[in-house]
Amino acid sequence: ELVISDAVHGKSRHQIDTYFQIPGYYHLTSDGHCLKMHDKDFALSLDHTQGMEVDTVVGRSGQTPLGWCSGRYGELQPIKTLVCHQTGDLPVVNHYQLSEQLHQS
Repeated sequence: ELVISDAVHGKSRHQIDTYFQIPGYYHLTSDGHCLKMHDKDFALSLDHTQGMEVDTVVGRSGQTPLGWCSGRYGELQPIKTLVCHQTGDLPVVNHYQLSEQLHQS
């Protein structure tokens, strides 16, 4: 298991976005609090701090591009990017826990 404590310093109210890039072969499902990622043999769950909205973006262009990776300079490939949105008062410490799960086909 991997536990991340992300401390964000500052003052007053802000929108905080946290990004995780997910390999394309994972299928994603969410129950609103826990995100489950699985392929045919392996599954992971990502629990996050309550009060966050979670979106998945793949290959978005425009003024705020997101969901791309680059194996070589100048070559973009779409990738699943998980975005955890939160609006709150700073300072704040957000917690993320990535755990292996038993996968049932």
